[in-house]
Amino acid sequence: MVLPGCGKTEEPEPVAPAAPAVAAKPKPKPKPEPKPAPSAADDLTEYIPPSLTTAMGAKMNALNELSQATGIDFAAEIAPATLTLLLAGLGPADIDEFWVGANPAGNDNILCARMVKQYDRAKLRAALQIGDALGKIGGVELHVLPALGGEENAIAFVSEKVLMIGRRKTLEESLKDPKDGAVRFGLTAAGAERAAYWVAGDANTYVTQL
Repeated sequence: MVLPGCGKTEEPEPVAPAAPAVAAKPKPKPKPEPKPAPSAADDLTEYIPPSLTTAMGAKMNALNELSQATGIDFAAEIAPATLTLLLAGLGPADIDEFWVGANPAGNDNILCARMVKQYDRAKLRAALQIGDALGKIGGVELHVLPALGGEENAIAFVSEKVLMIGRRKTLEESLKDPKDGAVRFGLTAAGAERAAYWVAGDANTYVTQL
């Protein structure tokens, strides 16, 4: 006879705890590609140095229509300004946009142009007799050009499509984050930065835009 409480009873086997459920990690959403930072090369007028007293600029793809609308031969108007590019083998069809400026009192002059497609440095080197490197300003390479009238000249390779040619001192001023001068004040006041054709400068800061 087995007295109550004295018999051997079998204890149930302990139940192994269930493994905790692991929630599937959500896949990370792809990060949107960062937008490229705005570049001064997008707006060539950002390179106009304060020393210039007069300048003119044009967007080549708009000049034919502008000539028809006004009766002015703008191809002839800009020919002297783009002569240096022509000597380098870059004609009007190769140019997207340009401006050229000067300050006779300071013997400053400069041409800034954006090409329709990437220019060929080797061809430019041969055509313009480009010399040794002068170093970089803000990551932009400067190279020697033949001196004229005792003044140092240079070319700056701003980007694959944008270049500047002129007096070395004027190019250096242009690349060192130039402040507003007569030309840029006039352009900003008239809202002419994106005009198809403009002329600005002088002590009176006159602006003509079309």
